[in-house]
Amino acid sequence: MNDNKQFDMTYIDASALVKLYLDEKGSYEFKDYFYRNTNFCTVEITFYEALNVLKRKLFKKDKEKYSRDVENLTINLWTKEQQKMAIEEIELNNYKIF
Repeated sequence: MNDNKQFDMTYIDASALVKLYLDEKGSYEFKDYFYRNTNFCTVEITFYEALNVLKRKLFKKDKEKYSRDVENLTINLWTKEQQKMAIEEIELNNYKIF
């Protein structure tokens, strides 16, 4: 008997991650979806892309908000107790990935 349980993962791109922290078109809808669901995943490079966007849009205007958002994003992704998303590490030099 196979005891492997399968569940669906929802992959999140950088623009979706940013919508959790910035108020822009689609942010409200995505936040609602995100907080009502589980099993999200992203790839490591997406995390860095989202950090770059937050830095570009927030760092000069509001360093405190930038620091809070980066801390929250890191906690959401890497702290096991709070983890809402998993990070999938991929080999970018593997042609089969693309």
